[in-house]
Amino acid sequence: MWRKVASPLKFPDDPCLASYQKLNVACRSGTIQGFLSETTFTLEQIKRDDRLAWLRSVAHVGPSNVVVPKITQMVQDHLDDAYAIGIRVLRSKRIAGPNSALLKDAKYFFNYSSDAEYRHYNNKNGEIARALENMGVGIANIKGTGHASSSGKGGGHWTDGIAALPDSEKETVAELVAEWADADAIATSIAHDVVYFCTNDVGKGSSNKGVVSAMSPAKAKAITSKYGIQFVSPDDLVQKLGLQVPNKSLQPTVQPTLRHGQSSGNVKYVAKNVLELGERGGSLRMVIVENLKAHNIKHVIARNLGEFAFRYSHRKEKGRLMDLVLANAEVRN
Repeated sequence: MWRKVASPLKFPDDPCLASYQKLNVACRSGTIQGFLSETTFTLEQIKRDDRLAWLRSVAHVGPSNVVVPKITQMVQDHLDDAYAIGIRVLRSKRIAGPNSALLKDAKYFFNYSSDAEYRHYNNKNGEIARALENMGVGIANIKGTGHASSSGKGGGHWTDGIAALPDSEKETVAELVAEWADADAIATSIAHDVVYFCTNDVGKGSSNKGVVSAMSPAKAKAITSKYGIQFVSPDDLVQKLGLQVPNKSLQPTVQPTLRHGQSSGNVKYVAKNVLELGERGGSLRMVIVENLKAHNIKHVIARNLGEFAFRYSHRKEKGRLMDLVLANAEVRN
């Protein structure tokens, strides 16, 4: 879901698009502060078919050689979009857990004021993760499966039991790792005093596969009762916070004059209008994309849009905006 908040216009057919746009603008303007858990880019980025292999690597060769999630350009682009609107990643470390090449640049992380502050939150995170495990959610599911398997019954480590599972159990293990990641994300959010955990997940998929989900209605209610964090959908969050998107941030104020099939030379006119619209305020990235679409520029290379919108919004490299629009737009007749 985070990708849709970071890059809402890449999901034009999503029924919740309006809410994603409002949350995007609220993050960009500083009305709300958005966070992601580090597990989003570690556990969750291990392909489902590779998760059993990863756990086997942990059991057999130790943490120094664990499988590291591969970088995909799609996830990198969404991460950059998230960064551009002010969303930051909260650290969530586990011993022998995978690292992410996506997060080599420290700029993506929440900036702790000192090592002591980081240790405080990290210790708190560990305490809450263990408490959630004691509630039977998160890593408790996969540990239980590992201990119940033939190799785990003799008192060995739970990862030995998982490693002994046949390849036919790949999908089961994939779901167990997904639940582990979800619960760790919740623990990290609670540790950092996050008020709302925004998700469309209500644990149905996990429950149908015999996994006890932290986001099932009963468990979510218990977690809220104990820690205060509220589980909300994007629509719920927009309603709770009364978020609105100013019309000027999404709607063209200059009427389109290009017609279908006109040459790319007229993109300069579009860029001029986009420059004017951007100066009027609102979400510059959305203004750019919406107006390019309105002028029949159907293909936008989005990789750099977030970055130059971020720079322009901070009044850096202002004079380059038109060149950047031209470099990222292509007219298709």
